Amino acid sequence: MSVSLETRVQQIEHWLREFFRALDREREERERAMAEWEARLEAALERERREREAAYERERQERQRAMAEWEARLEAAYEQERREREAAYERERQERQRAMAEWEARLEADLERRRREHEREIRALRRLWGELAQKHGTLVEDLLAPSTPYVLETVFGCTEDQIEVYFIRSRQKRGSQVMEFDVVAACPEFVLIMEIKSRGRAEYVREFVEKLKRAREFLPMELRDRPIYGAFAAPSLTPEVVRFGERLGLIMLAVGVRLLDIQNSPDFRPRAY
Repeated sequence: MSVSLETRVQQIEHWLREFFRALDREREERERAMAEWEARLEAALERERREREAAYERERQERQRAMAEWEARLEAAYEQERREREAAYERERQERQRAMAEWEARLEADLERRRREHEREIRALRRLWGELAQKHGTLVEDLLAPSTPYVLETVFGCTEDQIEVYFIRSRQKRGSQVMEFDVVAACPEFVLIMEIKSRGRAEYVREFVEKLKRAREFLPMELRDRPIYGAFAAPSLTPEVVRFGERLGLIMLAVGVRLLDIQNSPDFRPRAY
């Protein structure tokens, strides 16, 4: 059975269409496969990039942590060294201060010891003078009377150049009566009468107060209107005699570091007669 030309052409066209369809399917399949491969490759590259970035970040963080630890250890070492230097300096400073304090204490103790020895020597010498004076009458007055300006300035603030009248062992008369004064010193505002005895007895203090009560009548006229203060001096005085004289308002004097030292209490105020 013969096939017509037209039919043959139709068969060829059909075959060609099928062939091209097959080619298209194969091309699409290759394109799909290529797209999948490219997608897998892109995903693999992206995963590798992220892994590299993550590894780099971990490495960077590790380096930062290591650097921070090193800096912290270095800072701690510096701080430890600084504290040790400061502690060593403080120990050295305290040691110097302690050594200086010990040296100053030894020096102060030595000076105090020498001062006490000097005062003891002076007191011993003054006592010796006092004992000698007790044996030689007016020598007591000669030794103690020159301390009058010191008493005036210390008790009353009357300096030596302000003393208007100053005499020792004076005999003053009033008619047929005579009164002896060991020391009379007059400042512009008052008169000081000092009684000097070789022994500091309470009865001598009492007799001196009675003399003070009558002394104004025997003073020079220009001194009679001034307040009169009394000072009782002796080579040595017991505390009881000092208190007795204070109650009577007297300045009590005895041999001490100076030739005469004031024995009254710090708040004592002399009484005017």
